[in-house]
Amino acid sequence: MSCNSIYYWRNFLEKDKESGIKLDSYILNFYIINQNRNESFYKWYSFNNKSELLGFIKFVALPSGYFSRNFGEVDNEIIVTASNYEDTLEILNTSNLRVDDVLSNNFVEDYSIIEEIEKEFKLELLEKVCHSFNSHLDYKGKVFSGIQVYKNIKEFGKQLVSEYEEQDMIDELERQMEMEKGKIIELFSNIEDNSFMLKRINEFLNSKFLL
Repeated sequence: MSCNSIYYWRNFLEKDKESGIKLDSYILNFYIINQNRNESFYKWYSFNNKSELLGFIKFVALPSGYFSRNFGEVDNEIIVTASNYEDTLEILNTSNLRVDDVLSNNFVEDYSIIEEIEKEFKLELLEKVCHSFNSHLDYKGKVFSGIQVYKNIKEFGKQLVSEYEEQDMIDELERQMEMEKGKIIELFSNIEDNSFMLKRINEFLNSKFLL
């Protein structure tokens, strides 16, 4: 079944495939936070190729984020589902619960960036759709969502250390991972040689919110 099919992603969610980060894969962090009820959906995924990565963003992340923002503002629910462009837009535009034209237009804008990436795959455009989605569904709403994409686990490690340094919190990362900065960098650089530490990294990520 093609990963560009709605049925592929419905099956993906129904089977609740094992999440986490793997070697030689694109890495994606997707979250939805309900600030009213202090509830969250927060998972890390690995995708073997760009088609799977874009398919997840297009059929799962975008619809789930916009549905959760639109309907969660009213009924306080987090919605994680698979939906195509036409159905998502129709639901956003015709719901008896709530219709928000700005939200619908933002969804169309984000989806158009995905279509642009499908024509010419560039990491810069991936950063663009992440920034657009995150800013459209930011923490100013009662329910907010976000996605972050990394080329591979090594790039993720570099960015993780960099982000903690920028926030002047590298000592906190060292404490959480129980190793000094140099060892953390070395760990991610040579992760393919240490399957035990890959498991430990996944345990670390699943226990922390890195927003």
